[in-house]
Amino acid sequence: MAGDEKPQSSSQEKKSHRRSAGIEEMPEELKGWNIYREEGFKEKFLRKTKENPFVPVGLMATAAVLTLGLVQFRKGDRHKSQIMMRMRIAAQGFTVAAIIVGVAINARQTWMAKK
Repeated sequence: MAGDEKPQSSSQEKKSHRRSAGIEEMPEELKGWNIYREEGFKEKFLRKTKENPFVPVGLMATAAVLTLGLVQFRKGDRHKSQIMMRMRIAAQGFTVAAIIVGVAINARQTWMAKK
């Protein structure tokens, strides 16, 4: 009997239209989230620096020691230049270790959040 049916509210009509169109309804937990947020270079750099502050420190140390080593090389002081190049290798090792530790910490935090 068509006359006995309750008229659907507009929200019920939208839900039935979405289901019939093959559009899944967003879960309640995700409502209000901006899923596709553009992140600029500055925002990403600041976020990554906060996540792992030792990587930028290692990068700056590597660049500084490399520059000093090249200056010493240009001056002709081979001994100081060689020392600076060895220090550059140590700074690069520190940077790589910082990256690995940062990734491990991030993976652990993600794993603990899922538990």
